[in-house]
Amino acid sequence: MPNPAKLSPLAKQVCYILTGGDTAYCNFRFGTQLVSQTKFQEVASYISMGAIQVTEMPFGTVTAAEYYPCTAHPDKKATLQVKASLNQADYIAVSNVIHEATHAMQDIQRLILAQEDAEAAAYVAQAVYFHYRRFPEAPVTGDFAADNIIKVAFDIASANVGGFLIEAADEERLRKVILKHPHYRSNIDPFFKYRFPGVAIPPY
Repeated sequence: MPNPAKLSPLAKQVCYILTGGDTAYCNFRFGTQLVSQTKFQEVASYISMGAIQVTEMPFGTVTAAEYYPCTAHPDKKATLQVKASLNQADYIAVSNVIHEATHAMQDIQRLILAQEDAEAAAYVAQAVYFHYRRFPEAPVTGDFAADNIIKVAFDIASANVGGFLIEAADEERLRKVILKHPHYRSNIDPFFKYRFPGVAIPPY
């Protein structure tokens, strides 16, 4: 196997989130997608090998995390950007890391997904985390459209315990609320897909 990369404190913290209790209850299917702690552990493994780089989010960026496939990053390398001030007590920030790591998971598998399906799996993963952390309801961030998405995802997650298959009616409910978000609505196109190129493992 490739030698482990020398990880930054931030990358180590991301790996801790992905391999510990925060993802322990993430085990569900959305359509053909399987999201599980084993797959989050795989993302952490790719980070440890240097196949996915973890870098600091530029100062002043509102979001706590963002994933870029190799084709979408200037370095031409799969990259997970995370805000430098990430800490375990900031549940919304940790949930953002889990959301974006779900996209890394999709990239590792080289999936081709409708935008709303790729995002739906990531939002449910966030919601399972909030449910695991015993939130009585989905937290509010002030982003009305995003809050509506996480509320529906939380309703789905909190109605299921352990491994679960998301029912077709819930899948459609989540797709609809995602496509109401201005960021995603701008990409409505029957031919538009998230085409994940895959993550190259470094040579020995």
